[in-house]
Amino acid sequence: MVVLGAWAALVARSAWVARSEAREAVHALAAARREASLDPDGPATARLRRALAHVEEARSELDRPWMTPLRILPVAGRQIDAAESLSESASLLLDTAITGIEELGGGFERRLADGPQRVDLLRRTGRVADAARARLAAVDLGPSGGLIRPLADARHDFDVELARIRSMLDTAATLAPALADVFEGPRHYLVLAANNAEMRAGSGMFLMAGELVTGNGSIGLTAMRPTSDLTLAEGVAVNPEVDALWSWLGTGREWRNLGATPRFDVTAE
Repeated sequence: MVVLGAWAALVARSAWVARSEAREAVHALAAARREASLDPDGPATARLRRALAHVEEARSELDRPWMTPLRILPVAGRQIDAAESLSESASLLLDTAITGIEELGGGFERRLADGPQRVDLLRRTGRVADAARARLAAVDLGPSGGLIRPLADARHDFDVELARIRSMLDTAATLAPALADVFEGPRHYLVLAANNAEMRAGSGMFLMAGELVTGNGSIGLTAMRPTSDLTLAEGVAVNPEVDALWSWLGTGREWRNLGATPRFDVTAE
């Protein structure tokens, strides 16, 4: 009975410490969000490191030798497995966030000296997001059924947050390299300004036109000109269906009537 009582006391202490450390990690993470920053030396990153330290301490308590017998019990074992999986996943997530912030080197927190630095930062962002996405693909939140209420709630919240983070990383990994290509250029884009009081299938009448030029990390817009000055004398071939319906609007000559059809692929061509 003495041995059993001592073991129960050790288990209770480790469970209490693990819970306390997990709560401290949540508080540190909430504070980091309020001070949202990508500065590796800033207070938000320091709080992320503190949250990671609390999570690691919680993991160590769950991994104590006297916790092992609980794992063979059907109910208690499931709780231990779930808590351990959540703490391991939280550790991986926090470490991934800190690593990413360090690799970005505070590029988003300071004014960049020139255009090429912007391109480099965008490419690094894409690489960091892609690496983080790969690391988080291995996250396993453990069992989802038969959990006590606090663990079930924590697992649900973690699952929702993880889905949001994965979606953001997917966007960053795709968008950042594409933006880098655009800014690196040279690229030329047509810019049309529409008057929404003159509706054309919801797009408005294109009354002004200009050119957006990107290159070497910079972006510039030429002077906008009235499209009435750009009417084509000969005109260009247009989609046969559009021509049959809207030829009286001069859709192959007149910029102002380009948006006659709601089909953007046809208008864009």
